Amino acid sequence: MRIGRYFAALALTFSTVVAVAAPANAASGDSNAATPVIYVHGYNTDGKGSDCGIWSDMRAFTTGNGFTGPQVTLKYYYNDLNCGVDLNNYGSQSTHFPGGQVNGQNSTGTDIRHIAYQFAWYVHDTYTSKGQNVGVVGHSMGGLVIRYALYRVAAGDPDFPPSLLISNIVNFGSPHSGANIAAVCAASNVECTEMTPGSAFLGDLNANGQNPQATGGTDWTLMGSDFDTTVADDSATSMTANHEVRYASSNLIGHSDFYRKTRTTRDANLSYSDHGSAYTSTTSGEWSVLRAHEALSGAGY
Repeated sequence: MRIGRYFAALALTFSTVVAVAAPANAASGDSNAATPVIYVHGYNTDGKGSDCGIWSDMRAFTTGNGFTGPQVTLKYYYNDLNCGVDLNNYGSQSTHFPGGQVNGQNSTGTDIRHIAYQFAWYVHDTYTSKGQNVGVVGHSMGGLVIRYALYRVAAGDPDFPPSLLISNIVNFGSPHSGANIAAVCAASNVECTEMTPGSAFLGDLNANGQNPQATGGTDWTLMGSDFDTTVADDSATSMTANHEVRYASSNLIGHSDFYRKTRTTRDANLSYSDHGSAYTSTTSGEWSVLRAHEALSGAGY
């Protein structure tokens, strides 16, 4: 059986969501190498925006291993750098939990649910409306953006598009049941409030948005690491998903390392669960970028 499954210093780097190529076993669309890959970053704590250059190693790995389609990095904070597409241009800044804008664009004071609303409209207008399937990768808070978007589309929320075509989703260190470090800034920041364990936002997701599916089906892969001091591995893998991976601390995968671990040797120490099975431990597992690449291409499932 194939092995399964990516905030740093208060570095609530609740980062990065990535959209990726579709898997062979996903039902919602094509799974060829030309399928677009979308990357969604996470939370930014220092007020300088997030640099989409964090995806460079993973994007190079993906293109170097067969993917030929567009690989798109997303901007949603007003001061994000080196990103390919600006989500502020999609949907309306006055719809679905609006607020927190700086110069008309989102900031860390903007509700995660609003960013998810814009993400959904970007995917729909650019790809789904044209019949094009995509894959998505999210880091940290980015995974919550993606999850909420699929949840509300599946629920028929009138603020959201009628459908999405997303066959594969990979999450790296996403706080699906929250991150304790978020409580440090929760009093002054809506995104931190939402990522605090026990928040109303997470309560809604975990009660009503477990394993949300796009049109035709979505295959989720969740990755966490025992070395991640920002998002605990049990939170990163707490959502119901087909594939869950927890890396041992010996792999030294911190919160901002998931998308940089491009080793191709199968010698990672991890435990994995596929399709709800009990966790199995192995010392011959895939490193996080390779595991994400296989998830996005549908290999081994």
